Amino acid sequence: MGNNLNHIPFEGRPELPDGNVEYKVRIDPNSEERIERLATQMKYRLQEGKGQAFYIVGLADDGVPVGIYKHELAKMEERLSFVASKIGAKIRKLREYDINDERTIVEFVVIQRKLPEEIPVDIKIASIGNVDAGKSTLIGSLLSGELDDGRGKTRAKVFRHRHELESGRTSSVALASIGYDIDGILVTHENLGSPGIDHFLEKSIKTITFIDLAGHERYLKTTIFGLASSNPDYAMLIVAANQGILKMTKEHLGLSIALNLPLFIIITKIDLSPSRKLKETINELKRLLRMPGISRVAYLVKDSHDAIVAASAMTSKQIVPIFQVSSVTGQGLKELHQFLSLLVPKREEENPNDMVETEELEMYVDDIFSVQGVGTVVSGVITQGEVSVNDKVLIGPLNTGEFIDTRVKGIHYKRVPIETAWTGMGVTLALHNVRREQIRKGMVVRAQEVPVAKRFDAEIYVLYHSTTIRVGYCPVIHLKSIRQAARIVSLEGDLARTGDKKMATFEFLYRAERIKEGDEFVFREGRTRGVGKILKVYLTEP
Repeated sequence: MGNNLNHIPFEGRPELPDGNVEYKVRIDPNSEERIERLATQMKYRLQEGKGQAFYIVGLADDGVPVGIYKHELAKMEERLSFVASKIGAKIRKLREYDINDERTIVEFVVIQRKLPEEIPVDIKIASIGNVDAGKSTLIGSLLSGELDDGRGKTRAKVFRHRHELESGRTSSVALASIGYDIDGILVTHENLGSPGIDHFLEKSIKTITFIDLAGHERYLKTTIFGLASSNPDYAMLIVAANQGILKMTKEHLGLSIALNLPLFIIITKIDLSPSRKLKETINELKRLLRMPGISRVAYLVKDSHDAIVAASAMTSKQIVPIFQVSSVTGQGLKELHQFLSLLVPKREEENPNDMVETEELEMYVDDIFSVQGVGTVVSGVITQGEVSVNDKVLIGPLNTGEFIDTRVKGIHYKRVPIETAWTGMGVTLALHNVRREQIRKGMVVRAQEVPVAKRFDAEIYVLYHSTTIRVGYCPVIHLKSIRQAARIVSLEGDLARTGDKKMATFEFLYRAERIKEGDEFVFREGRTRGVGKILKVYLTEP
Protein backbone atom coordinates (compact mmCIF):
# COMPACT_ATOMS: atom_id res chain seq x y z
CA MET A 1 0.00 0.00 0.00
CA GLY A 2 1.45 3.37 -0.95
CA ASN A 3 0.90 6.73 0.68
CA ASN A 4 -2.65 7.14 -0.53
CA LEU A 5 -3.79 8.79 2.70
CA ASN A 6 -2.80 12.24 1.40
CA HIS A 7 -6.27 13.71 0.94
CA ILE A 8 -8.65 15.83 3.00
CA PRO A 9 -8.62 14.14 6.42
CA PHE A 10 -11.68 11.92 7.01
CA GLU A 11 -13.28 12.94 3.68
CA GLY A 12 -16.17 10.62 2.87
CA ARG A 13 -16.20 9.09 6.37
CA PRO A 14 -19.14 10.04 8.60
CA GLU A 15 -18.30 11.61 11.95
CA LEU A 16 -18.25 9.07 14.76
CA PRO A 17 -20.08 9.75 18.05
CA ASP A 18 -17.03 8.48 19.98
CA GLY A 19 -13.35 9.20 19.52
CA ASN A 20 -11.28 12.38 19.46
CA VAL A 21 -12.21 13.73 16.00
CA GLU A 22 -14.88 16.39 15.52
CA TYR A 23 -16.21 17.80 12.21
CA LYS A 24 -17.51 21.38 12.04
CA VAL A 25 -18.98 23.16 9.04
CA ARG A 26 -18.51 26.44 10.92
CA ILE A 27 -17.61 27.67 14.41
CA ASP A 28 -20.33 30.12 15.53
CA PRO A 29 -20.26 30.73 19.31
CA ASN A 30 -22.94 33.44 19.02
CA SER A 31 -24.48 32.98 22.49
CA GLU A 32 -23.40 31.95 25.98
CA GLU A 33 -25.47 28.78 25.68
CA ARG A 34 -23.84 27.89 22.34
CA ILE A 35 -20.36 28.50 23.79
CA GLU A 36 -21.13 26.14 26.70
CA ARG A 37 -22.38 23.44 24.31
CA LEU A 38 -19.25 23.74 22.15
CA ALA A 39 -16.99 23.66 25.24
CA THR A 40 -18.76 20.59 26.64
CA GLN A 41 -18.46 18.85 23.28
CA MET A 42 -14.76 19.72 23.08
CA LYS A 43 -14.20 18.47 26.61
CA TYR A 44 -15.72 15.11 25.63
CA ARG A 45 -13.51 14.82 22.52
CA LEU A 46 -10.46 15.61 24.66
CA GLN A 47 -11.45 12.95 27.19
CA GLU A 48 -11.76 10.44 24.35
CA GLY A 49 -8.27 11.40 23.11
CA LYS A 50 -6.71 11.52 26.59
CA GLY A 51 -6.00 15.23 26.29
CA GLN A 52 -5.80 15.67 22.49
CA ALA A 53 -8.48 16.08 19.82
CA PHE A 54 -8.62 16.94 16.11
CA TYR A 55 -11.13 19.46 14.70
CA ILE A 56 -11.82 19.51 10.95
CA VAL A 57 -13.51 22.81 10.10
CA GLY A 58 -15.36 22.90 6.78
CA LEU A 59 -16.37 19.21 6.82
CA ALA A 60 -20.01 18.14 7.21
CA ASP A 61 -21.02 15.36 9.63
CA ASP A 62 -21.33 12.90 6.73
CA GLY A 63 -17.74 13.61 5.64
CA VAL A 64 -18.69 15.79 2.66
CA PRO A 65 -16.26 18.73 2.19
CA VAL A 66 -18.24 21.98 2.36
CA GLY A 67 -15.44 24.39 3.17
CA ILE A 68 -15.35 27.83 4.72
CA TYR A 69 -14.61 31.08 2.97
CA LYS A 70 -10.89 31.83 3.10
CA HIS A 71 -11.49 35.35 4.39
CA GLU A 72 -13.30 33.80 7.41
CA LEU A 73 -10.42 31.48 8.35
CA ALA A 74 -8.80 33.82 10.88
CA LYS A 75 -12.17 34.45 12.49
CA MET A 76 -12.89 30.69 12.75
CA GLU A 77 -9.49 30.07 14.31
CA GLU A 78 -10.08 32.86 16.84
CA ARG A 79 -13.51 31.43 17.74
CA LEU A 80 -12.19 27.89 18.18
CA SER A 81 -9.35 29.22 20.35
CA PHE A 82 -11.89 31.08 22.50
CA VAL A 83 -13.96 27.92 23.05
CA ALA A 84 -10.81 25.97 23.91
CA SER A 85 -9.73 28.60 26.44
CA LYS A 86 -12.99 27.99 28.35
CA ILE A 87 -11.76 24.52 29.33
CA GLY A 88 -8.06 25.31 29.68
CA ALA A 89 -7.09 23.94 26.24
CA LYS A 90 -5.08 25.41 23.37
CA ILE A 91 -5.29 24.98 19.59
CA ARG A 92 -2.80 24.76 16.74
CA LYS A 93 -3.50 24.85 13.02
CA LEU A 94 -2.08 21.79 11.26
CA ARG A 95 -3.12 21.78 7.61
CA GLU A 96 -5.23 23.63 5.10
CA TYR A 97 -6.90 22.15 1.98
CA ASP A 98 -8.25 24.35 -0.81
CA ILE A 99 -11.54 23.17 -2.30
CA ASN A 100 -11.55 25.99 -4.82
CA ASP A 101 -10.36 29.60 -5.08
CA GLU A 102 -12.84 30.74 -2.42
CA ARG A 103 -13.30 27.88 0.03
CA THR A 104 -10.93 25.84 2.15
CA ILE A 105 -10.91 23.13 4.83
CA VAL A 106 -8.63 23.46 7.84
CA GLU A 107 -7.50 20.90 10.42
CA PHE A 108 -6.72 21.91 14.01
CA VAL A 109 -5.30 19.98 16.94
CA VAL A 110 -6.64 20.80 20.41
CA ILE A 111 -4.51 19.88 23.44
CA GLN A 112 -5.39 20.17 27.11
CA ARG A 113 -3.05 19.84 30.07
CA LYS A 114 -4.06 17.39 32.80
CA LEU A 115 -5.69 18.73 35.93
CA PRO A 116 -5.55 19.31 38.90
CA GLU A 117 -1.86 20.28 38.70
CA GLU A 118 -1.87 21.06 34.97
CA ILE A 119 0.59 18.30 34.14
CA PRO A 120 1.27 17.97 30.38
CA VAL A 121 -0.11 15.00 28.47
CA ASP A 122 2.62 12.35 28.66
CA ILE A 123 3.33 9.62 26.10
CA LYS A 124 5.65 6.71 26.88
CA ILE A 125 7.62 5.26 23.94
CA ALA A 126 9.74 2.11 24.24
CA SER A 127 12.84 2.24 22.02
CA ILE A 128 13.76 -1.22 20.72
CA GLY A 129 16.03 -2.62 18.01
CA ASN A 130 19.30 -4.40 17.38
CA VAL A 131 22.51 -3.39 19.13
CA ASP A 132 24.39 -0.55 17.38
CA ALA A 133 21.26 0.53 15.50
CA GLY A 134 21.61 4.05 16.93
CA LYS A 135 18.77 4.02 19.50
CA SER A 136 20.54 5.97 22.25
CA THR A 137 22.17 8.35 19.76
CA LEU A 138 18.80 9.20 18.21
CA ILE A 139 17.15 9.73 21.61
CA GLY A 140 20.11 11.87 22.69
CA SER A 141 19.68 14.05 19.58
CA LEU A 142 15.94 14.38 20.19
CA LEU A 143 16.54 15.10 23.87
CA SER A 144 19.11 17.85 23.38
CA GLY A 145 18.05 19.27 20.03
CA GLU A 146 21.68 18.80 18.90
CA LEU A 147 23.17 16.73 16.10
CA ASP A 148 25.56 13.86 16.82
CA ASP A 149 29.22 14.13 15.86
CA GLY A 150 29.35 10.56 14.51
CA ARG A 151 31.32 9.40 17.56
CA GLY A 152 28.56 9.04 20.16
CA LYS A 153 28.34 12.59 21.46
CA THR A 154 24.56 12.62 22.00
CA ARG A 155 24.12 9.07 23.32
CA ALA A 156 26.12 10.07 26.43
CA LYS A 157 23.03 12.06 27.50
CA VAL A 158 21.04 8.82 27.80
CA PHE A 159 23.45 6.26 29.31
CA ARG A 160 23.16 5.51 33.03
CA HIS A 161 26.36 3.53 33.72
CA ARG A 162 30.07 4.03 33.10
CA HIS A 163 30.45 0.72 31.28
CA GLU A 164 27.74 1.85 28.83
CA LEU A 165 29.76 4.96 28.04
CA GLU A 166 32.88 2.85 27.51
CA SER A 167 31.20 0.21 25.32
CA GLY A 168 28.67 2.51 23.62
CA ARG A 169 25.92 -0.06 24.27
CA THR A 170 22.84 0.16 26.48
CA SER A 171 22.57 -2.59 29.10
CA SER A 172 19.81 -1.18 31.33
CA VAL A 173 16.46 0.58 31.11
CA ALA A 174 17.10 4.31 30.70
CA LEU A 175 14.47 7.08 30.72
CA ALA A 176 14.67 10.43 28.93
CA SER A 177 12.01 13.11 28.45
CA ILE A 178 11.37 15.87 25.97
CA GLY A 179 8.49 18.32 25.75
CA TYR A 180 6.59 20.25 23.09
CA ASP A 181 4.69 23.50 23.43
CA ILE A 182 1.33 24.12 21.73
CA ASP A 183 3.10 25.14 18.50
CA GLY A 184 5.04 21.86 18.39
CA ILE A 185 8.33 23.57 19.35
CA LEU A 186 10.79 21.37 21.23
CA VAL A 187 11.21 22.05 24.96
CA THR A 188 14.22 20.39 26.62
CA HIS A 189 15.80 20.47 30.06
CA GLU A 190 19.00 21.79 28.50
CA ASN A 191 17.50 24.96 27.06
CA LEU A 192 15.79 25.80 30.34
CA GLY A 193 18.80 25.60 32.63
CA SER A 194 18.73 23.30 35.68
CA PRO A 195 17.07 19.95 34.86
CA GLY A 196 15.06 20.01 38.09
CA ILE A 197 13.26 23.31 37.58
CA ASP A 198 9.50 23.46 37.12
CA HIS A 199 9.78 25.38 33.82
CA PHE A 200 10.08 22.16 31.81
CA LEU A 201 6.55 21.10 32.78
CA GLU A 202 5.24 24.66 32.70
CA LYS A 203 6.49 25.27 29.14
CA SER A 204 5.41 21.87 27.77
CA ILE A 205 1.84 21.09 26.81
CA LYS A 206 2.90 17.52 25.92
CA THR A 207 5.85 15.42 27.05
CA ILE A 208 7.41 12.32 25.51
CA THR A 209 9.13 9.79 27.78
CA PHE A 210 11.56 7.54 25.91
CA ILE A 211 12.29 4.17 27.49
CA ASP A 212 15.65 3.27 25.97
CA LEU A 213 16.01 -0.53 26.01
CA ALA A 214 19.03 -2.75 25.39
CA GLY A 215 19.54 -4.19 21.91
CA HIS A 216 22.10 -6.93 22.61
CA GLU A 217 20.79 -10.49 22.89
CA ARG A 218 22.68 -10.84 26.19
CA TYR A 219 20.33 -8.24 27.73
CA LEU A 220 17.08 -9.54 26.23
CA LYS A 221 15.61 -10.26 29.68
CA THR A 222 16.19 -6.59 30.58
CA THR A 223 14.48 -5.50 27.36
CA ILE A 224 11.47 -7.74 28.05
CA PHE A 225 11.34 -6.41 31.62
CA GLY A 226 11.30 -2.83 30.29
CA LEU A 227 8.53 -3.56 27.79
CA ALA A 228 6.40 -5.39 30.38
CA SER A 229 6.90 -3.03 33.33
CA SER A 230 6.79 0.42 31.74
CA ASN A 231 3.35 0.07 30.08
CA PRO A 232 4.42 2.06 26.98
CA ASP A 233 1.93 3.75 24.67
CA TYR A 234 4.03 2.94 21.59
CA ALA A 235 7.02 0.89 20.48
CA MET A 236 9.69 2.63 18.39
CA LEU A 237 11.66 0.04 16.41
CA ILE A 238 15.08 1.32 15.33
CA VAL A 239 16.75 -0.22 12.26
CA ALA A 240 20.20 0.86 11.03
CA ALA A 241 20.12 1.43 7.27
CA ASN A 242 23.64 0.08 6.84
CA GLN A 243 22.88 -3.10 8.84
CA GLY A 244 19.43 -4.00 7.55
CA ILE A 245 17.12 -6.50 9.24
CA LEU A 246 18.95 -8.64 11.80
CA LYS A 247 17.96 -11.39 14.23
CA MET A 248 17.20 -9.08 17.17
CA THR A 249 15.25 -6.74 14.87
CA LYS A 250 12.83 -9.59 14.20
CA GLU A 251 12.87 -10.60 17.90
CA HIS A 252 11.91 -7.12 19.06
CA LEU A 253 9.32 -6.70 16.30
CA GLY A 254 7.73 -9.98 17.37
CA LEU A 255 7.63 -8.90 21.02
CA SER A 256 5.94 -5.59 20.24
CA ILE A 257 3.34 -7.33 18.07
CA ALA A 258 2.78 -10.02 20.74
CA LEU A 259 2.22 -7.29 23.34
CA ASN A 260 -0.20 -5.55 20.92
CA LEU A 261 1.69 -2.26 20.98
CA PRO A 262 1.13 0.42 18.33
CA LEU A 263 4.38 0.55 16.37
CA PHE A 264 6.41 2.93 14.27
CA ILE A 265 9.81 2.29 12.69
CA ILE A 266 12.82 4.59 12.32
CA ILE A 267 15.57 3.76 9.86
CA THR A 268 18.73 5.45 11.17
CA LYS A 269 22.22 6.10 9.77
CA ILE A 270 20.89 6.86 6.28
CA ASP A 271 23.97 9.05 5.77
CA LEU A 272 26.14 5.90 5.96
CA SER A 273 24.03 3.63 3.78
CA PRO A 274 24.18 3.23 -0.01
CA SER A 275 20.81 3.91 -1.63
CA ARG A 276 20.59 0.29 -2.79
CA LYS A 277 20.99 -1.02 0.78
CA LEU A 278 18.45 1.48 2.11
CA LYS A 279 15.90 0.40 -0.50
CA GLU A 280 16.50 -3.28 0.39
CA THR A 281 15.92 -2.50 4.08
CA ILE A 282 12.63 -0.70 3.37
CA ASN A 283 11.38 -3.52 1.14
CA GLU A 284 12.31 -6.13 3.76
CA LEU A 285 10.42 -4.18 6.44
CA LYS A 286 7.34 -4.00 4.22
CA ARG A 287 7.57 -7.77 3.66
CA LEU A 288 7.86 -8.47 7.39
CA LEU A 289 4.89 -6.26 8.20
CA ARG A 290 2.72 -8.09 5.63
CA MET A 291 3.46 -11.52 7.12
CA PRO A 292 0.61 -13.55 8.68
CA GLY A 293 0.35 -12.82 12.37
CA ILE A 294 1.53 -9.22 11.84
CA SER A 295 -0.61 -8.01 8.91
CA ARG A 296 0.20 -4.32 9.21
CA VAL A 297 0.56 -1.66 6.54
CA ALA A 298 3.81 0.27 6.06
CA TYR A 299 3.47 4.04 5.56
CA LEU A 300 6.59 5.87 4.38
CA VAL A 301 6.90 9.36 5.89
CA LYS A 302 8.58 11.73 3.43
CA ASP A 303 7.49 15.20 4.61
CA SER A 304 5.60 17.08 7.33
CA HIS A 305 2.26 16.35 5.68
CA ASP A 306 2.96 12.63 5.88
CA ALA A 307 3.99 13.03 9.53
CA ILE A 308 0.61 14.57 10.42
CA VAL A 309 -1.25 11.80 8.58
CA ALA A 310 0.87 9.16 10.31
CA ALA A 311 0.21 10.58 13.79
CA SER A 312 -3.56 10.62 13.27
CA ALA A 313 -3.43 7.07 11.82
CA MET A 314 -1.63 5.66 14.87
CA THR A 315 -4.93 5.20 16.71
CA SER A 316 -5.33 2.29 14.30
CA LYS A 317 -2.68 -0.28 15.13
CA GLN A 318 -2.76 -1.45 11.50
CA ILE A 319 -0.66 1.45 10.18
CA VAL A 320 3.13 1.41 10.78
CA PRO A 321 4.84 4.70 9.84
CA ILE A 322 8.45 4.38 8.64
CA PHE A 323 10.84 7.33 9.06
CA GLN A 324 14.30 7.72 7.52
CA VAL A 325 16.62 9.83 9.66
CA SER A 326 20.24 10.70 10.34
CA SER A 327 21.30 11.92 13.78
CA VAL A 328 24.48 13.37 12.19
CA THR A 329 23.05 15.38 9.28
CA GLY A 330 19.61 15.97 10.83
CA GLN A 331 17.74 14.60 7.82
CA GLY A 332 14.25 13.42 8.80
CA LEU A 333 14.39 14.78 12.37
CA LYS A 334 11.97 17.64 11.60
CA GLU A 335 9.31 15.19 10.41
CA LEU A 336 9.93 12.94 13.42
CA HIS A 337 9.45 15.87 15.83
CA GLN A 338 6.24 16.81 14.01
CA PHE A 339 4.97 13.25 14.40
CA LEU A 340 5.92 12.96 18.09
CA SER A 341 4.30 16.31 18.95
CA LEU A 342 0.95 15.03 17.60
CA LEU A 343 0.85 11.54 19.10
CA VAL A 344 -1.95 10.72 21.54
CA PRO A 345 -1.77 8.27 24.47
CA LYS A 346 -3.07 4.82 23.62
CA ARG A 347 -6.62 3.98 24.64
CA GLU A 348 -6.80 1.02 26.98
CA GLU A 349 -9.03 -1.77 25.75
CA GLU A 350 -11.95 -2.20 28.11
CA ASN A 351 -11.67 -5.26 30.30
CA PRO A 352 -14.93 -6.50 31.91
CA ASN A 353 -12.91 -7.64 34.93
CA ASP A 354 -11.85 -4.05 35.55
CA MET A 355 -15.43 -3.14 36.37
CA VAL A 356 -15.18 -4.95 39.71
CA GLU A 357 -11.78 -3.45 40.55
CA THR A 358 -11.76 -0.43 42.83
CA GLU A 359 -9.85 2.61 41.72
CA GLU A 360 -7.59 2.50 44.77
CA LEU A 361 -3.92 3.26 44.29
CA GLU A 362 -1.82 0.57 42.63
CA MET A 363 1.76 0.98 41.38
CA TYR A 364 4.20 -1.81 40.54
CA VAL A 365 7.80 -1.12 41.61
CA ASP A 366 10.22 -1.21 38.66
CA ASP A 367 13.30 0.30 40.35
CA ILE A 368 14.61 1.04 43.85
CA PHE A 369 17.05 3.72 45.05
CA SER A 370 18.67 4.85 48.29
CA VAL A 371 18.93 8.63 48.30
CA GLN A 372 21.09 10.32 50.89
CA GLY A 373 18.98 12.49 53.19
CA VAL A 374 15.75 11.04 51.76
CA GLY A 375 15.91 7.28 52.31
CA THR A 376 14.29 4.58 50.19
CA VAL A 377 12.77 5.71 46.90
CA VAL A 378 10.79 3.48 44.50
CA SER A 379 9.75 4.17 40.92
CA GLY A 380 6.97 2.83 38.75
CA VAL A 381 3.91 3.58 36.63
CA ILE A 382 0.64 4.12 38.50
CA THR A 383 -1.78 1.60 36.99
CA GLN A 384 -4.85 2.82 38.88
CA GLY A 385 -5.92 5.40 41.44
CA GLU A 386 -3.91 8.34 42.72
CA VAL A 387 -1.47 9.15 45.51
CA SER A 388 -0.57 12.35 47.35
CA VAL A 389 2.25 13.42 49.63
CA ASN A 390 1.71 12.20 53.23
CA ASP A 391 -0.71 9.43 52.14
CA LYS A 392 -0.46 6.22 54.16
CA VAL A 393 0.21 3.29 51.82
CA LEU A 394 1.29 -0.36 51.86
CA ILE A 395 4.09 -2.01 49.89
CA GLY A 396 4.51 -5.74 49.30
CA PRO A 397 4.04 -8.62 49.23
CA LEU A 398 6.97 -9.90 51.26
CA ASN A 399 7.92 -13.58 50.95
CA THR A 400 5.36 -14.21 53.72
CA GLY A 401 2.60 -12.52 51.69
CA GLU A 402 2.40 -9.60 54.12
CA PHE A 403 2.58 -5.89 53.29
CA ILE A 404 4.63 -3.13 54.97
CA ASP A 405 2.88 -0.02 56.34
CA THR A 406 4.55 3.19 55.21
CA ARG A 407 3.91 6.81 54.22
CA VAL A 408 4.69 8.78 51.06
CA LYS A 409 7.18 11.51 52.00
CA GLY A 410 7.55 12.95 48.52
CA ILE A 411 6.61 12.47 44.85
CA HIS A 412 8.72 13.36 41.81
CA TYR A 413 7.48 13.37 38.22
CA LYS A 414 10.14 13.89 35.55
CA ARG A 415 12.52 15.10 38.27
CA VAL A 416 10.05 17.78 39.40
CA PRO A 417 8.37 17.57 42.86
CA ILE A 418 4.58 17.38 42.75
CA GLU A 419 1.87 16.95 45.38
CA THR A 420 -0.41 14.40 43.64
CA ALA A 421 0.05 11.76 40.94
CA TRP A 422 -2.54 9.59 39.21
CA THR A 423 -3.16 6.77 36.74
CA GLY A 424 -0.67 6.52 33.87
CA MET A 425 2.05 8.67 35.41
CA GLY A 426 5.55 7.26 35.88
CA VAL A 427 6.74 8.62 39.24
CA THR A 428 9.17 8.10 42.08
CA LEU A 429 7.87 7.85 45.66
CA ALA A 430 10.01 8.52 48.74
CA LEU A 431 8.83 6.10 51.46
CA HIS A 432 9.01 6.64 55.21
CA ASN A 433 10.70 4.09 57.48
CA VAL A 434 11.31 1.44 54.79
CA ARG A 435 14.73 -0.15 54.29
CA ARG A 436 16.01 -0.72 50.77
CA GLU A 437 16.74 -4.40 51.45
CA GLN A 438 13.05 -4.97 52.29
CA ILE A 439 11.96 -3.96 48.78
CA ARG A 440 12.30 -5.79 45.47
CA LYS A 441 11.19 -5.11 41.91
CA GLY A 442 7.71 -6.50 41.25
CA MET A 443 6.26 -5.39 44.57
CA VAL A 444 3.17 -3.23 44.48
CA VAL A 445 2.32 0.01 46.30
CA ARG A 446 -1.31 -0.11 47.38
CA ALA A 447 -3.78 1.94 49.39
CA GLN A 448 -5.11 -1.24 51.01
CA GLU A 449 -3.86 -4.78 51.45
CA VAL A 450 -5.00 -7.31 48.84
CA PRO A 451 -4.81 -11.10 48.46
CA VAL A 452 -1.86 -12.44 46.46
CA ALA A 453 -1.43 -15.65 44.47
CA LYS A 454 1.17 -18.25 43.55
CA ARG A 455 -0.99 -20.24 41.11
CA PHE A 456 -2.95 -19.07 38.07
CA ASP A 457 -4.63 -20.37 34.90
CA ALA A 458 -3.70 -18.74 31.59
CA GLU A 459 -4.15 -19.01 27.86
CA ILE A 460 -0.68 -19.10 26.32
CA TYR A 461 0.63 -18.67 22.79
CA VAL A 462 4.03 -20.19 22.04
CA LEU A 463 6.00 -17.84 19.77
CA TYR A 464 9.02 -20.14 19.56
CA HIS A 465 10.26 -23.37 21.15
CA SER A 466 12.80 -25.72 19.62
CA THR A 467 10.99 -28.90 20.71
CA THR A 468 7.92 -29.30 22.94
CA ILE A 469 6.71 -27.72 26.18
CA ARG A 470 5.39 -30.19 28.79
CA VAL A 471 4.15 -30.23 32.38
CA GLY A 472 7.04 -29.34 34.69
CA TYR A 473 8.53 -26.77 32.27
CA CYS A 474 9.79 -23.68 34.19
CA PRO A 475 9.99 -20.44 32.16
CA VAL A 476 10.50 -16.95 33.62
CA ILE A 477 7.29 -14.91 33.78
CA HIS A 478 7.45 -11.17 32.95
CA LEU A 479 4.23 -9.50 34.15
CA LYS A 480 4.44 -5.72 34.61
CA SER A 481 7.60 -5.45 36.77
CA ILE A 482 7.22 -8.98 38.18
CA ARG A 483 10.01 -11.30 37.04
CA GLN A 484 9.87 -14.79 38.56
CA ALA A 485 10.20 -18.40 37.41
CA ALA A 486 6.99 -20.44 37.37
CA ARG A 487 6.35 -24.13 36.79
CA ILE A 488 3.63 -25.42 34.45
CA VAL A 489 1.61 -27.79 36.64
CA SER A 490 -1.01 -28.65 34.02
CA LEU A 491 -1.21 -28.19 30.26
CA GLU A 492 -3.99 -28.73 27.75
CA GLY A 493 -3.12 -31.77 25.60
CA ASP A 494 0.02 -32.41 27.72
CA LEU A 495 2.36 -30.64 25.27
CA ALA A 496 2.72 -27.43 23.23
CA ARG A 497 4.85 -26.52 20.21
CA THR A 498 5.71 -23.32 18.32
CA GLY A 499 2.51 -21.62 17.14
CA ASP A 500 0.22 -23.48 19.60
CA LYS A 501 -2.44 -21.80 21.74
CA LYS A 502 -3.05 -23.77 24.93
CA MET A 503 -4.61 -23.54 28.38
CA ALA A 504 -2.04 -23.94 31.17
CA THR A 505 -1.79 -23.64 34.93
CA PHE A 506 1.36 -21.99 36.34
CA GLU A 507 2.74 -21.86 39.86
CA PHE A 508 5.39 -19.35 40.95
CA LEU A 509 8.43 -21.11 42.38
CA TYR A 510 9.44 -18.70 45.14
CA ARG A 511 6.71 -16.36 46.35
CA ALA A 512 3.15 -15.16 45.78
CA GLU A 513 2.62 -12.02 43.69
CA ARG A 514 -0.09 -9.44 43.14
CA ILE A 515 -1.68 -10.63 39.87
CA LYS A 516 -5.17 -10.20 38.43
CA GLU A 517 -7.42 -11.85 35.89
CA GLY A 518 -6.91 -10.19 32.52
CA ASP A 519 -3.21 -9.43 33.12
CA GLU A 520 -1.00 -10.19 30.11
CA PHE A 521 2.53 -11.54 30.41
CA VAL A 522 5.58 -12.72 28.47
CA PHE A 523 7.36 -15.96 29.31
CA ARG A 524 10.86 -16.97 28.24
CA GLU A 525 13.55 -19.59 28.83
CA GLY A 526 16.67 -19.77 26.69
CA ARG A 527 15.45 -19.09 23.14
CA THR A 528 11.86 -19.97 24.03
CA ARG A 529 9.38 -17.08 23.81
CA GLY A 530 5.66 -16.92 24.46
CA VAL A 531 2.86 -14.66 25.63
CA GLY A 532 -0.12 -15.34 27.83
CA LYS A 533 -3.22 -13.90 29.47
CA ILE A 534 -4.32 -14.76 33.00
CA LEU A 535 -7.86 -16.17 33.11
CA LYS A 536 -8.08 -17.22 36.78
CA VAL A 537 -5.99 -16.65 39.91
CA TYR A 538 -5.98 -18.83 43.03
CA LEU A 539 -5.74 -16.28 45.80
CA THR A 540 -3.84 -16.75 49.03
CA GLU A 541 -5.01 -14.58 51.91
CA PRO A 542 -2.18 -12.39 53.21
